[in-house]
Amino acid sequence: MHPEEFTLFEKANNEKELQKMKTDAGKSVTPLQEAKKQLSLEEVIHKANKWDVNNVNSKKIDKLIGEMIALQNLPFNFVEGLGFRRLIQEITPRYNFRGCNFFTEFVCKELYGKIAIKVKELVKKFDHMSFTSDIWSDPSSNSSLLSLTCHGLASDFERSSIILKFETFNHRHTGDIMAEKFDTMLSECNISNDQVHGMIRDEGSNMKRAMRLAKLQDLDCAVHKMQLAIPSS
Repeated sequence: MHPEEFTLFEKANNEKELQKMKTDAGKSVTPLQEAKKQLSLEEVIHKANKWDVNNVNSKKIDKLIGEMIALQNLPFNFVEGLGFRRLIQEITPRYNFRGCNFFTEFVCKELYGKIAIKVKELVKKFDHMSFTSDIWSDPSSNSSLLSLTCHGLASDFERSSIILKFETFNHRHTGDIMAEKFDTMLSECNISNDQVHGMIRDEGSNMKRAMRLAKLQDLDCAVHKMQLAIPSS
């Protein structure tokens, strides 16, 4: 290319670039566009700095979230909610989010095992205990649960109530099956029948039969009796 032609080419190119800069300068950038640009940059930076799932801090937060789910009786999909994720992102932006399946596994296996050991230790401080129990069904999941709650008074007169166990039912709520469930729950907690001061139950005939078959001292629930009496009055 000749020097004169190159000079003309360079001048034309510079004029084109100058015109483009003037055109871009005249365009206004909205706050939303600017925010999106900043957010994209922040996301790239944060993604690069995310903790590994085996990081000590990450495991600590996993444990705290799992304990929160258990203590507050929250659904496992709570961790996938937008509000929760926004909160954690603001507090600990380097935390790598775990899903519902992870916390289901964590709470139901790892956390439950540790709590079960602790509960057995707590029960040892009671010489005798009273219990409450009930059974109910959840139509949405087509499942039933039988609960067992322990109430005891320690040697220092400190009173405690501890939920020992929930047993699932996949069959009829007969007294015979319920008696087997009570035997299983008590034996798992190392509680003998001699330590059972009394079992508060409802007026259901199946519950009464279960107490008799399990050879447990039982008493009627006064509140349940009142509830049955009011509609009849």
